[in-house]
Amino acid sequence: MGGKKTGMKYLMLRVGACLLSGIMISMVLIGNVGSFSWFTDTAAGSARFSVVSIEDIISSYGVDSEINPTKIQITKAEGLEFDPVLYFSVEGEASDYMRHIGPVRLKKRNEEIRLAVGITVVQYLKLVDSLDDKDTIKGRIRIKYLNEFIDESLDISFTREYLVDEFKRNIEELFSSKNQKGRMGANGSFSDLIIYLGESARWEEVDTEVRLNLTQFQEQVIDIFVPGLRQYISAAEDEVEKLTQRVETLQDRIDSLERQNASLGAEIDALKNQRSTGTAGLGGAGGETAASPEVKAA
Repeated sequence: MGGKKTGMKYLMLRVGACLLSGIMISMVLIGNVGSFSWFTDTAAGSARFSVVSIEDIISSYGVDSEINPTKIQITKAEGLEFDPVLYFSVEGEASDYMRHIGPVRLKKRNEEIRLAVGITVVQYLKLVDSLDDKDTIKGRIRIKYLNEFIDESLDISFTREYLVDEFKRNIEELFSSKNQKGRMGANGSFSDLIIYLGESARWEEVDTEVRLNLTQFQEQVIDIFVPGLRQYISAAEDEVEKLTQRVETLQDRIDSLERQNASLGAEIDALKNQRSTGTAGLGGAGGETAASPEVKAA
């Protein structure tokens, strides 16, 4: 009977402990209900902070002139605590006449990015031929930040007269540059012009597997600036082909002589083997002849 009372007390004690534990856990959960709200408010605040506009990075941007611009002018937002890196790209027809604009880190409050014109000889000739056309060459500069998170654009345009003048100015700078004076030889500026044309022209890849296969444009350029050069190259290629054929003929002859040499070597080795075999046979026969008189004497 006493054992049953002890078992009941133990059971009631366990039930009471379980109830007490449940009450304590419920109190903890009820007391921390606001933690989820705090977490969501913090996350929302972070999300609101990450969603920025162009004004948060740069307060103003533009070009010095919508027609024939020479630079981009950018002002960093006041109070910005870091130096953002901006990327640029050019779209439209104007992109064919402009050089690449590299990325810029805004270290100063006001930054100016120079716009450089790059024109090939073929483009120059086309521009000169169409100077009467008053339509400007239009395009658009895009300003990007954080993988196009911010993507703004600036409309630009160039007149044909301006692009022609820029090409001429580049030629004049090339001739007057100090590092070009060492190349002024008998032909003077003409040699520098050839070098400039070679550096600025967009040459296609040349197939040189057998002969120098030039495009029609490349042939025209060579004939204009170096008359007779292609004929000289063709004659040199003919001579190279003759030398190549002669080398192949000599190589065939060398291969034939090497085969003959190998064959003669094999014959020499065979004769040596026959000679050594014959010498051994004669030695054995001589021993038997010398022994015969001894037998007869016995």
